[in-house]
Amino acid sequence: NYSHSDNNFLTSDFWLRSNDFFRLKNIELSYSFQANSRIMDVLRLNALRIYVSGNNIYTFKNGLAELGVDPETPDERSKYIFPLIRTYNIGLNVQF
Repeated sequence: NYSHSDNNFLTSDFWLRSNDFFRLKNIELSYSFQANSRIMDVLRLNALRIYVSGNNIYTFKNGLAELGVDPETPDERSKYIFPLIRTYNIGLNVQF
């Protein structure tokens, strides 16, 4: 007979999702030219450094991320929070 509510108090893993994830959060790659190199002499520079950096590059998918939920948010209301902003920077440091 299914009219009883005895099953309402049974535990279940039906709504559980895996929260395993891997996130590439920050990265910076740079190259510094040697001070006494031919390029530095031609450009008349003492130092030259070129770099590119990024924040919140990629989150490798898991069960929650596929639903649009940030896995680092601690509660179930995370679907109402704005997503992390992905930023990229390119730079050049020059010393004359």
